[in-house]
Amino acid sequence: MLHAYHVELAHPAAGRPAAFTARVPKDMREFWALCRSGKQPAT
Repeated sequence: MLHAYHVELAHPAAGRPAAFTARVPKDMREFWALCRSGKQPAT
């Protein structure tokens, strides 16, 4: 699975840079918080 919060590329028709930024999904933020806490995930 690939998650990117920021993507930048050349617009296919105009050739100008186009940039898109999105918030990191909630499940990923929760996963990272769990990893940083050192706790084991619930099973």
